[in-house]
This record gives sequence, structure tokens and C-alpha cells, in this order.
Amino acid sequence: MSRQDAERERQSKLVTDAVASLMEHFDTVQIFATKYEAGETVSFKAGSGNWYSRYGQICEWAQKQQMCMDIEAAQEIQPDDDAAD
Repeated sequence: MSRQDAERERQSKLVTDAVASLMEHFDTVQIFATKYEAGETVSFKAGSGNWYSRYGQICEWAQKQQMCMDIEAAQEIQPDDDAAD
């Protein structure tokens, strides 16, 4: 196993251990983590608990993020009323 593979395996274990630790206190847990190294983004993900609950929470989060971005974009393109004074 290469040094890089060993490091990625260690990082993946950190994520899965964090899920296990959090599951002692919560019904569902989902973790996404990324690291940029050697010109690429490496993804780590792990979860536990009801899959539908985790999926629903992820979808809700993504929808809210999109709504916030849409509001921010709309505010940026509105003319500034004070600029006409």
C-alpha cells in the first residue's frame, strides 16, 4: 500500500469513527468531507441510521442553500434606489 493510500485510509477511518461516535447520541448521521491534494479533490463520506431520513435531510439542506443563493443573486441584480439620488 502506498503512503498516499495509507493516508486516505486513515482519513476515511476518521470519518467513519466520527459517525460511530455521533450515533451514540443521534438517530441518523451523515458526514461529507473533502480534501484537496496532489491536484485533485478527494471525497470521504460515511453515514448511519435511516437512509431515507438522511436523504431527506440532505435534500432539504440543498434546497435551502439554493433558495439562499437565488435570493442573494436577485438582490445583486436589483438596481440600487439610492444611486438615483
